[in-house]
Formats: sequence, structure tokens, C-alpha cells
Amino acid sequence: MAELARMPDRAMLVLRSRDAAACGLPVGVGSAAAWRGGTAVWIGPDEWLLIGGDGVGGDDAPALLAGCAGLPLVAVDVSGNRSLYRLHGADAGAVLARGCSLDLAGLAVGTGWSTLLARAQLVLLVAADGYRLLPRRSFGRYLEAWFQAVGVAVAERS
Repeated sequence: MAELARMPDRAMLVLRSRDAAACGLPVGVGSAAAWRGGTAVWIGPDEWLLIGGDGVGGDDAPALLAGCAGLPLVAVDVSGNRSLYRLHGADAGAVLARGCSLDLAGLAVGTGWSTLLARAQLVLLVAADGYRLLPRRSFGRYLEAWFQAVGVAVAERS
């Protein structure tokens, strides 16, 4: 059975730059990579979502830009914009398939996608132990209710 758990908030930045690939950010549809202890996800042409690792809160967002000094870029702290969830369990992919148009069976571990789930826009990260979901914070409770309606156990918020 799949389980959904809300994870602690993380530092997050949206970075826009034509030259950001020069500092090692992933380039191309579905690309994601380890970045400064967290993850960088390509979410559009010249646009990335930088996500801090465990214990990296919103106050640490500027550290996500290390390595990009001197490049022309715009970075916006969106740490309060998105929630982070972990979906795991034997049928996690089947549950996502009920509300997501992506062919989940064809997605490789370590990739990241901007998509819709149950009509809510989110960033989906494919992990070895399941999925990470990053919806806009205002859609968090809506998605929790959707998961409960399709039979997923939703862990209590800490």
C-alpha cells in the first residue's frame, strides 16, 4: 500500500539564466541532478528549481547559488511557495497513474518533471524509494484529500 508523508520544508530557489548550464545545472526535459547537497530540476527553458537537502531551510537559500557567481541570472526565493511530500510503497506508481498523464513506467530514477496530478500543478521527482511531490503550498491539503480518496495512507503532519 502506498503512503504519503509531508516532509520538512526546504530552501528552494527558482533560477533563470541563459548561462546557468555553465555552472553545472542539468539541461533538458526531465533532467535533474544532485546540487549543493540537494537537487536541481530543469523546469523550463532557462529555468531551474533548486531544492535544498535535508535540514536546509529557507534561510539557507542563498547557499544554493554557490558556483554560479558572476553569471547573469535572476534567482527568487520560493521556499514558502511549495510543499514537499514523499510518496512510497509498492503501488505508488499505480496510484500516481490514476491522476497523472505522464507514463510513469518510462521515467528513470533521478529525473524531474513539471506535470499535473489531479488537476494540481506540481514538480515530480522520481526517487529510488518512490516519488517526491512538490505542489504549490496552497494545493497541499487538496492533494492530501485526493490521495485519501484513492486509498492512500496520509501520515499526520508533524
